[in-house]
Amino acid sequence: MKNVGRTTTWLGIGGVCWRLLPNAAKIADLPELAEALNDHRFTEYFEKLETAYRKLWDRLGEWDERAEFDPIADIAVDVLERGGMKLIKTSPDNTKIEIPFRAWNPR
Repeated sequence: MKNVGRTTTWLGIGGVCWRLLPNAAKIADLPELAEALNDHRFTEYFEKLETAYRKLWDRLGEWDERAEFDPIADIAVDVLERGGMKLIKTSPDNTKIEIPFRAWNPR
C-alpha cells in the first residue's frame, strides 16, 4: 500500500477501515497504511469514514433503520462535491449528477 497515489479510491480505503474494526484496529495502527495516507488529498475523508464505520460496528446487529448509514452517504457526497460534481435532488427518489468538464483531472 506504499504507493497509494491517485489510483486508491476512498471506497477502497473504506473497505480497509471496515476490515480493521473486528480487531479494534485503526488506520494509525498500520504504519505503512498511515504513512501512505498521510499527505493524501482525501485524508480527512479517510478519517471521517473510519469514524463512521466504527460507530456502525459498535452497533452491529442492532441497527434500527437505514438512517444509521447516512454519515457514509454524506461523506460520499462531500467527496463528489469536492471534486466539482453537483448532486441535485430532483425528486424524493431521484438525484441528478452534474459533472462539469473542469471536474475531470486525470493527473
